[in-house]
Amino acid sequence: MAHFHIKKKKGRPYLYVREIARVDGKPKVVSQIYIGSPEKVVKLASKPCKVVYKIKDAP
Repeated sequence: MAHFHIKKKKGRPYLYVREIARVDGKPKVVSQIYIGSPEKVVKLASKPCKVVYKIKDAP
């Protein structure tokens, strides 16, 4: 299951998306992706989103 996780380094918060799965019967972090500082995430989330689709040419 993936969720947001906040780590503090030198007193500053940093956001990560973590995926946790059971390995040998115990929960373990199987992947972790850095997203950015909370300020950066709020800034990105407040911008309007542009969706661009690229269609591949048929061979």
